[in-house]
Amino acid sequence: MSNAASRYLTQYAGYPDLSQARRALVINKRNIGDVLLSTPVFTVLKANFPHLQIDVAVGAGTESMLEGNPHIDNIIVLRWPEKRGLAAKIRHEWALYDSIRNRYDLAINLTPGDRGVLMGWISGASVRSCVTRKPKWLRAWLDKRAVTHWVSWAGGDRHYVENHLDSLRRLGVRPHNAEQKHPVLMVDPQARADLETLLARKGREGLLERPFVLVHPSSRWMFKAWPPAHNAELINRLGHELGPDAPIVLTSGPDGREMDFVREIQYGIDVPYVDLTGQLSLKSLYAAIAAARLYIGVDSAPMHMASAARTPLVALFGPSQETNWGPWGAADGVIAHDGFPCRPCQRDGCGGGKVSDCLTELSVDQVFERVMARLAQLDAENSLYI
Repeated sequence: MSNAASRYLTQYAGYPDLSQARRALVINKRNIGDVLLSTPVFTVLKANFPHLQIDVAVGAGTESMLEGNPHIDNIIVLRWPEKRGLAAKIRHEWALYDSIRNRYDLAINLTPGDRGVLMGWISGASVRSCVTRKPKWLRAWLDKRAVTHWVSWAGGDRHYVENHLDSLRRLGVRPHNAEQKHPVLMVDPQARADLETLLARKGREGLLERPFVLVHPSSRWMFKAWPPAHNAELINRLGHELGPDAPIVLTSGPDGREMDFVREIQYGIDVPYVDLTGQLSLKSLYAAIAAARLYIGVDSAPMHMASAARTPLVALFGPSQETNWGPWGAADGVIAHDGFPCRPCQRDGCGGGKVSDCLTELSVDQVFERVMARLAQLDAENSLYI
């Protein structure tokens, strides 16, 4: 783009002058996967403004998606005090706001919400952006004064990586290339060491150096999960096909519902596998995913971790929309039932019943064939370098 065109667009679109900005606060109060999908924002900001200090405020439990990121300087963890009394909450919030008061030049709120809007206003930043929402009349006064640039999401089939980057485009800041859009997650050396220690205790020392397949069948939202019997049959067929030289690793989150779901799968498994279910931190899980030959799972945060690690994957999708939430850079790894014109319905199961027919009717044969085809493709690609 020419300098003249850039000046015209800046004047027409109302882009702010960020050349003198020294400190930025980015706020994202969503879940683990969404926080990971927002990491290109920090890459692009740093690429455009190398001397900008970037601080990030995220909800408790999601900070591990950002720790070690070379483009982030400080992480502020938003958590509520253990004491739930009103006075304790007021003191906690006062301390939080006091810690950021008048310390920033730029504030970017990636998610709508009163707390993020208020944080941006109190930060003292002269440029304060936020995702568009329809403010209720009680909030209208604050919103008009607390936000200088509203960000409109396109909706439709736009991926959430692009949605997050729109918060920068609204300010005239754009990626330099496609690589800057790729989510960033770093393998923590201590987490990998912890994983190796755990594997050694299970008699699986050196597993991370072998071509294993990692299966993560559970999700925080069970209407996104494939039936336990289907998972067990898939693992059995893979175990018999691949043999002991390509071990299968089974993982899950430690949540009670996820563990109950995985136990049903385990009852039906009759081949050897490595059981790491409920035993890994997010960082150790990522170390395992990054070392895997292939990742198999559903629409969940670990799927996004696999795409961040560029681990080949097969991801099962049901009611959620893969064009919005699919694995970044790995759309060819998505498998979904093509016999349901209602999908993606974005609902929590058919009729809100927590069970999605488009997943339950996705056959083991279909998934097994896709997995084997992906493994054959990997073998062919690897043979080119031997």
